[in-house]
Amino acid sequence: MTTKNKPPASRKRDAEPPARSYRVAKTRLTARAVAGHYPGEHVHAFRVLAATQDKDVQELLAEGINLIFERHGLPNRIPVMSGRRRRGPTQDHSP
Repeated sequence: MTTKNKPPASRKRDAEPPARSYRVAKTRLTARAVAGHYPGEHVHAFRVLAATQDKDVQELLAEGINLIFERHGLPNRIPVMSGRRRRGPTQDHSP
C-alpha cells in the first residue's frame, strides 16, 4: 500500500491579504504596531521630548528600540524615520 504525499497546505501568510473596506497607507501595509500603557504624565513628558527635538514619537521609539538591540549585541533593525509629513519652515511676515 503506497501513500501519496500531499502538497503542503498554504499558510495564511502566503495567501493574499483579504480585501479591506478602508484605506491603509502604503507605508503601513507590512508594518506592525508596538505599544504599551504608561501613566499619562510619562507619556506627556515623552511627547514634549519629541517636540523639543523636532521629532515625532515614532522616531524616538525607533531610537530606543535600536538602543536595546545594541545592548544585546544585535544590529539596529528599525529605521529611524518619521511617518508624518513635515511642512517647510514658516515665513515670518511681521514688520
